[in-house]
Amino acid sequence: QVKVDFHPMVEKMLPMELSAGSVRTLSAIAIKAPILQSDLIELRGADAYDHIRELVAHKLVSKKRQGRSYMLNVTNAFH
Repeated sequence: QVKVDFHPMVEKMLPMELSAGSVRTLSAIAIKAPILQSDLIELRGADAYDHIRELVAHKLVSKKRQGRSYMLNVTNAFH
């Protein structure tokens, strides 16, 4: 356990925990970047919607509207 005062510092130092599926989705985005979300869903399946949401929340992936889908790309935080 960590004191509440030190929580922000510890979050910066320790890597975030991602599920195995999220890591696979992130690696697919990194390899194919930029990639349409619709193409990624074909590769990874419908569970990738949750993975994308998690990766965007952790600021590892950027999401920009492109037509009826989104263009996904890794961010500087990923690197």
